[in-house]
Amino acid sequence: MTESGAEGTQGPSPSELARIADACARFEAAWGRGERPSIEESLAAAGPEAGSILSHLLPLELSLRLGAGESPSPGEYLSRFPGSRGLVEAAFADHTTVADATAAAPPRPPTGAGTASNLLVGILALQNGFIDHVALIAAIRAWAADRSRGVGAILAAEGKLDDRQIRLLEALAEEHRRRYGDDLPRSLAAFGSLAPVMRAVEGMGDPEVEAGLTIEPESTVVDEEATTAHGAPPGDAPSAEPGSGWSASRFEVLSFHNAGMLGKVFLALDRELNRNVALKEIQERHAHHPVSREQFVLEGMVTGALEHPGIVPVYSLGAREDGSPFYAMRFIQGPSLREKLKQLHDAADAPPLADGEERPTLPRLLRHFVNACHAMAYAHSRGVLHRDLKPEHVLLGPFGETLVVDWGLAMPIRGGPGATGVPLEFPTGRDAALAQDGVVVGTLPYMSPEQALGMQGRLDGRSDVYALGAILYALLTGRAPIAGGSFATMLAQARKGEFPRPREVARQAPPALEAVCLKAMSHDPADRYATATELARDVERWLDDEPTVAYPEPLAARAGRWLRRHRTAAVAAAVALLCTTVGLAALSFQTSRANVEIRRQWKRAEDARAEAVTARDQAEAARVRVERNFRTSIELVNQYLLRIVRTDLPNVPESVLLRRNVASLATGFLEELWKQKPDDPETCRLAAVLYRELANLQRLVGRTLGPAYGRAVGLLRRAGALRPDEPRYRDLLAETLQDLASSLQVENRPAAAEPHLREAVQIVRGLRGEAPDRVDYLRTEARASNGLANNLLLTGRFDEAADLARRAVAIMTPLADSDAPGPTDALEVILYQDSLGEAELGRSRHPEAEAALGAALRRIEAALAGSPDSDDLKMLRGSARLKRAAAVAALGRADEATEDLGAAVAEFGALAERSAEMATYRELLAEALLARAEMSPPGPARADLARAEETVDALAKGQKDDPAYSGLLGRIRGRAAMLDAAGPDPGTARARLEGALSLLRSALKVNDKHPASLRAAAEFEAKLKALGAPAE
Repeated sequence: MTESGAEGTQGPSPSELARIADACARFEAAWGRGERPSIEESLAAAGPEAGSILSHLLPLELSLRLGAGESPSPGEYLSRFPGSRGLVEAAFADHTTVADATAAAPPRPPTGAGTASNLLVGILALQNGFIDHVALIAAIRAWAADRSRGVGAILAAEGKLDDRQIRLLEALAEEHRRRYGDDLPRSLAAFGSLAPVMRAVEGMGDPEVEAGLTIEPESTVVDEEATTAHGAPPGDAPSAEPGSGWSASRFEVLSFHNAGMLGKVFLALDRELNRNVALKEIQERHAHHPVSREQFVLEGMVTGALEHPGIVPVYSLGAREDGSPFYAMRFIQGPSLREKLKQLHDAADAPPLADGEERPTLPRLLRHFVNACHAMAYAHSRGVLHRDLKPEHVLLGPFGETLVVDWGLAMPIRGGPGATGVPLEFPTGRDAALAQDGVVVGTLPYMSPEQALGMQGRLDGRSDVYALGAILYALLTGRAPIAGGSFATMLAQARKGEFPRPREVARQAPPALEAVCLKAMSHDPADRYATATELARDVERWLDDEPTVAYPEPLAARAGRWLRRHRTAAVAAAVALLCTTVGLAALSFQTSRANVEIRRQWKRAEDARAEAVTARDQAEAARVRVERNFRTSIELVNQYLLRIVRTDLPNVPESVLLRRNVASLATGFLEELWKQKPDDPETCRLAAVLYRELANLQRLVGRTLGPAYGRAVGLLRRAGALRPDEPRYRDLLAETLQDLASSLQVENRPAAAEPHLREAVQIVRGLRGEAPDRVDYLRTEARASNGLANNLLLTGRFDEAADLARRAVAIMTPLADSDAPGPTDALEVILYQDSLGEAELGRSRHPEAEAALGAALRRIEAALAGSPDSDDLKMLRGSARLKRAAAVAALGRADEATEDLGAAVAEFGALAERSAEMATYRELLAEALLARAEMSPPGPARADLARAEETVDALAKGQKDDPAYSGLLGRIRGRAAMLDAAGPDPGTARARLEGALSLLRSALKVNDKHPASLRAAAEFEAKLKALGAPAE
């Protein structure tokens, strides 16, 4: 891949893109108003993103000035931005190229503005990591079939993009089009990973889409002494005319032969050796895309480096005068295996047989197939994977040759079955765009499941073995394993390895060959033939009338084979037996009746024994296969779904609902696995982990899920009982008990939560006693201590809570500040310092509270510098400021308290607006508004209380009896009534105070020691008493 291509795959983050697009939009709008803003002013306000913004604003300003008739010079910009020479030269070069091309080049058939916008939106979504190649290809195909919706709308309907991302991508696409003068193909040179997309859409038959993805040279002005061939219109069939640049030297083109996706082939004369060769050059529409060029050159280099009778030899690799690559190879005048299998099965589109040509037979074609397997075994031994095996890529020569061709998607593999030779060294960086995980390349009907999943890093020779099995399938049935349906349907079938058995399609297929085919195409690579050589040997066994490894033959088949091999002996034995039988007939007649019943019973017993042995062997094989599949499924959940939920998605803003959905999917999957093996402790553990993760995410969006926590706890208790010697099950049980307790705390039920927390502390202290140096047990102890501290805060036991929180901070701080901290250590220290600050507030030790909360805030700011989009850190910052405001207010620093409260309200308000489904954010917003109202004059206080009441009312809708909300709502309404009581008509406050006290009493029935509710109730009852009885 070229440097520009590499940079193109590492774009800025979505939040940075949004800020860059916003800066460009403001700049252009100001120009439109005639204000003439300067780039320097925008950079001064940009902070650390100034460099990225300059790279966009500089060409934008240059374009605007040129459009206004000005003539800016590079020198002027170099004086303004002396450290950005590269940006200045690139900007002027872009405009010069556009101007030159406009003046010198004949107009190419334009791609419509709608096509340009649609393709750009999808491509930019791919480049910025919003979607993968598969989603983009499917969306382009759907849009080409029905243009009533754009690519962006299709991706949104499938849940791939949201409205905010679409607006951002449309703005970036508009800027891209403006920069490149609406010439989409020219702009594609900036992207380096479009080869899979281009290969997938070329066969759609949509000239406008293909034209949009065709990259042509920036200018057709060439040196008169050099000859180039770039005249083919986009979307047309490949030109049958060769490019020039070699005809005057070694090769003379004689005629056009054939064309594929990437290249076209000519019959040529090699003048140096006086022999005919095949000359392959890259097609004009791909010649100027860097990834396509690299792919073409790689094909020639790999084919030339693999020296085997089954691989076409390459004689030379070079480039024409204009730089377009070509290579010369042996010319094969013969059909492909696809053409011959069509003739074998009398397909409607089969090519006619030549004069005197015999109709192909299955054994003849199978010998060609065996030769192709041996060629692939050699390639695998050199560490080369083909990735695009199919009948079209196996050529049959006129003298019995079999040649595997089209190595354009080849990639290196290291190790694995069959990798026994000296590995072929691939040039560094070649074709890296097609070897990335997530990229799907190849031909779907012949593609292995792991290749269809884009798991490029896990491919080995067994992926090609699957494709060879698919070719064998086509030989047996006359069709590909996956045939018909939409792209998405075929991709889903390829990923699952779903296809009809060969004998369901063609009953005449030999059962043994069907078994060989199915073994080669097993969904699990471990169940396939380990190498292509093993596959070839099993097919050769069938051709030699030997039993195959894949097919356990019945007795009749084995007997038939013995008779075929010993025909003379069998006939002689039959004659002798006949004579003997005639001589003994009389004697046998007398005894046969008595023996008939004995033989019948003996045969039944023998058949039953044989069937039992066969059933036992099959059951054992099935048990081993099920066990392997079971373990693979467990590993899949552990390595992928759980990692996505716990590691990948938390770094994506606003991903809570997506995390919950993935966790729910994985939990259901593991529940089914657990039912299969309820006594497997590891399955219990993984299922418990996902139940716990699902419940945690449900709690974040305001839906407590006690049953899920209870299920997790039950599974972990079962795992611990099955393996009492395994401490990690007890460690995880302690953590899960804490989460269960947290859900009860959210429901204002600390009394119900406390036994779970005490049990967790007891478990972890036992673990610490068994292994005092285990760091993971230290972390669990800190979490359990802090969890119990938080529970005690809800019941006003501040002294014990402070001791426990302080213990948690003391354990976790050295771990978080070490050279190798855990992934959550820094966040946990902040949580424990926040708990300690709240406990010191409850003890009225305000300086200590301020110190703990200030330390938490400093850590939060440091963490946000590395993760500026983390909603979790922003929520913790708002919480710490809310609590610190109470501490500094008690110390007489009202201004600082007001500032902290304002910041907390703004923080929670932004979080609640961005993630409306998050109940936690809205509840914290209401607490912050209430706290600010208590310190504000009546006017602002009433506004804050009204907003807080509206927020909690929305939370409590449908949950009128929820004690967590009734207590908060009672405090808000009571505070508003206190303002009424201080007003000119205090009598109106009585009814509101009584209503507030009713809500508080409802909350105190659940937790009669809640500090905030107790304080508010006492204050409101005193005020109600002071107001006296209502007037008659």
